[in-house]
Amino acid sequence: MNIIKTNPNNWAALFARLAIAITIFPHGAQKLAGWFGGGGFEGTMSFMTQGA
Repeated sequence: MNIIKTNPNNWAALFARLAIAITIFPHGAQKLAGWFGGGGFEGTMSFMTQGA
């Protein structure tokens, strides 16, 4: 369980996690919900299942 524990005074880890979350959230929102100009779930699944 020590792997998931962090020091609450470690601000660098907090900022790193927030930066990653801010980067990853829009990408996931495009794929799942179609936000930010994405194709949404149906568009993503259609792209992934097309034969090349």
